[in-house]
Amino acid sequence: MTEEILKFTKLTFIIHFVILLLYAFLFWLPEFNTPLYGMTYTPELGALQLMLASCFTAFTIGALFGIFAKEWKQVRIVVIIDVFMNVTMLIALALTFSVFNALIYVAFVVTILLIVLFCLTFLQQEDKIKTLY
Repeated sequence: MTEEILKFTKLTFIIHFVILLLYAFLFWLPEFNTPLYGMTYTPELGALQLMLASCFTAFTIGALFGIFAKEWKQVRIVVIIDVFMNVTMLIALALTFSVFNALIYVAFVVTILLIVLFCLTFLQQEDKIKTLY
């Protein structure tokens, strides 16, 4: 297991941070975000989006810690959690696919990208595959 944080890992956390910062920002503004997904804003839907915003904000802070971490052991569990969070997000997107408009395809692509990046990060840091970057 490589103890130092690889450049690829840092890059993965930077990409994740930017994506999550955008999601967190959008979900903190449910009146603006809801129409983007082809839905009509209701207070109940707004409340659910604010709960999602708090989750995205927490993961954004986790990604920020990952960017500044010095050793793999400091962020290993964060990477594992992010893999599972994105897998469950993909399942949720698939189950609710018909509710959304075409923007859902962007969410699918972003989620799959993050799953791949975090899996590659984990495998590289654990010396299971050759370092890519």
